[in-house]
Amino acid sequence: MLWCCGSTSTFQPKMKGRFIVNPFQELNLTPADRTSLEDLANQCITTNLQLCMKYMSGSKRSVDPHHWKPLKEKERLRVYSERPEGAAAAAASGNEPTGSGLPMILCVGTMEGKLEDLLFGVISEDLETMRVKAS
Repeated sequence: MLWCCGSTSTFQPKMKGRFIVNPFQELNLTPADRTSLEDLANQCITTNLQLCMKYMSGSKRSVDPHHWKPLKEKERLRVYSERPEGAAAAAASGNEPTGSGLPMILCVGTMEGKLEDLLFGVISEDLETMRVKAS
């Protein structure tokens, strides 16, 4: 979680719903830094929406096992991580690269709930780890 604040203040832990107290100080960003982070987030969202639309428009709607490594599967949801050799092969074959050198995760399927809970579950081994990352 990224805490954005325009003014400086003393450290005050915050309660976050059912999660533990936040052990981190607030992050003070300059307006330029905040704009840069917002631009980066918008770029990530745009890129991933384009990839999603490409996947949804395909007739097979299947995941290439040479490009994606299965991570987790539960009920109707599957999570994959991008194989390094898969990203290189996609770029070499003229397909769009999926990222800018950063590890990519692909989630396929449907489930009820909040996106935040899904993301914390994907990157956390257990409930305690999820709570620390959520704070």
